[in-house]
Amino acid sequence: MNHRSVLVVQHVPWERPARLGEVLTDHGIGWTTALLAGARDRSDAPAVDTLAGLVLLGGPMGALDVEAYPGLAVEAQLVRECAAAGVPMFGVCLGHQLIATALGAALYPGADREAGIGTVEVVADGPLGPPGTVQPVVHWHGDIVDPPPGATVLARSPGTRTRPTGSATPSSRPSSTWRPTGRCWRTGSRCPRWPPISARTVGAGC
Repeated sequence: MNHRSVLVVQHVPWERPARLGEVLTDHGIGWTTALLAGARDRSDAPAVDTLAGLVLLGGPMGALDVEAYPGLAVEAQLVRECAAAGVPMFGVCLGHQLIATALGAALYPGADREAGIGTVEVVADGPLGPPGTVQPVVHWHGDIVDPPPGATVLARSPGTRTRPTGSATPSSRPSSTWRPTGRCWRTGSRCPRWPPISARTVGAGC
């Protein structure tokens, strides 16, 4: 019997799964949480073959602040292993940056900090709607990350137009720098058992 569950990685106690956890539970998908920012070794994180999916939530640190938060390097290794194994991933805010940088994307300071209620423009077909759609979000970021190789950008905001955008790895992982209520990318494969997203890897930046 398969007892795999989705691992939801928190970076601070107050950044919780919230609605995402509710949706997973509503669809009968088991999930657990872990705080890995202080991890020192890969053995501090679960083995990939125990995971049905990986979710990386937000936090106040930067994706490359591994000296202060060594667990970020452990998370990056876990991301690469999940990508290689085809395990679905979803990243929000910091989680989006961690997935992208772990898969080879560049991280750099944005021209302006985006914080507060705002919108993003959908630029590609996907779970956010057709191109040209405007969606409300909550921004909270100063850094911008390029999409990893092979990714397709799903949405963007004025503050994330300064570098080439596009993000979705061949095995598909959606992510976003903002909290859906920035820029969002995904990779190609569909994951029908993961209801909140349609691609195997999603990133949402905040």
